[in-house]
Amino acid sequence: PHCTRMSSFYPESVSDLYRLVCLWQSCHFRKCRNIPPAVRDTYQNIKQGRKTLGKTRYWVSSAEKLGLVDIPKTKEGRAGGGICFALNRSSNVCPKSEVVQ
Repeated sequence: PHCTRMSSFYPESVSDLYRLVCLWQSCHFRKCRNIPPAVRDTYQNIKQGRKTLGKTRYWVSSAEKLGLVDIPKTKEGRAGGGICFALNRSSNVCPKSEVVQ
């Protein structure tokens, strides 16, 4: 049977991206028959040549540069439970329609 574990994931915060991508790489990427060999080869070449890709702070700063932000905590202090693209990168605010209370 095809490995569907980790075919998709939903990080709770921007800082979770690195850990979940690493998990995805070990659980799904190496086993998925739908990823062409050329893509796997490209991945291996990049992984061997660029050690900064394995740093959590690199992933966080890169995600923030793209406009990804954490969904804010609720008024009760519970985690918002996800990330979204900020409407305005300088404000780091999720669209209200994206925030579930």
